[in-house]
Amino acid sequence: LDGAAVIFDGRKGVEPQSETVWRQANKYGVPRICFMNKINLIGGDFEHSFQTIRTRLSNKAVAVTLPLGKEQQLHGYVDLIKMKAYTYEGVDNPELTEVPIPEDMKDTVASHRELLLEVLAEQDDVLMNKYFEGEELTSDELYAALRKGTLALKVFPVLGGDSRTAMAKTLLDYITIC
Repeated sequence: LDGAAVIFDGRKGVEPQSETVWRQANKYGVPRICFMNKINLIGGDFEHSFQTIRTRLSNKAVAVTLPLGKEQQLHGYVDLIKMKAYTYEGVDNPELTEVPIPEDMKDTVASHRELLLEVLAEQDDVLMNKYFEGEELTSDELYAALRKGTLALKVFPVLGGDSRTAMAKTLLDYITIC
């Protein structure tokens, strides 16, 4: 097994069976990417579910996307590496449209991005130096660090959304990257 995509219920977060699977993956050294599914349903909460991963499974979990909207108003995501927001029309439309990052999300995006940059900079000495010198890290450098950290079990990327939408393609793209 080269890697695993661990799917969590975005309403419940980490459940007992999730912990069992996680321990097995740790035992066998399986790299993982995490996806919070069903955050479009009533009670779906990416932030809560994400924090259950960080507290119950690994503080090495970092968000690489943040959802746009909540519950039934879920309509896209912010990519924290590209620093771009994307929307989609719904389940029947696989097209993503680039849009500006909403003003009301700027603080949340900034805090998650900072955590992501810190974790990824730790994966490479050159990146760490650039990061501490205040230089901009490129998307290619961040993707390379994400892959390196994921394969070394030092980073667990987390995405969230509704798997029936264009978000499924984004998840597959990140699986390919990691």
